[in-house]
Amino acid sequence: MEVLANATNAIAEGEVLQLMNAHNCAIGEAAYLEVIRRKTAKLFEAAAQLGAILGGASAGVEAGLARYGMHLGTAFQLIDDVLDYRATPGIRGRTWATISRRASRPSR
Repeated sequence: MEVLANATNAIAEGEVLQLMNAHNCAIGEAAYLEVIRRKTAKLFEAAAQLGAILGGASAGVEAGLARYGMHLGTAFQLIDDVLDYRATPGIRGRTWATISRRASRPSR
C-alpha cells in the first residue's frame, strides 16, 4: 500500500508542476525531466516494484525493478513527447489537430 500511496502523491505533484509550466516555452531540461519523473516514470516504477513485491522478490531485486521501471517510464515519455511533435499521423495515429487540442487543454 505504501508504494501506491507514494506513487499517487508523486504523480499529483508532477501534475501540479506540469500545469505550472503548461505554457512555458523556456522550461529547462531539468524541470522537464522532473515532471516526467514525477508522472510517467513514477507510474512505471511503482508497477515494476509492485510486481517484485507480489512475486516475493528480495529487497535487491525489488529496488532493481523499481529503478528499471523508472528508466523505462522516462524513456517511454521522452519518445511519446517527441512523436507528438515529429511523427506523421500514420506513425502516431494522431493528426496535428488532435495533438494541438490535447496540448491546449489541461491534462486529466
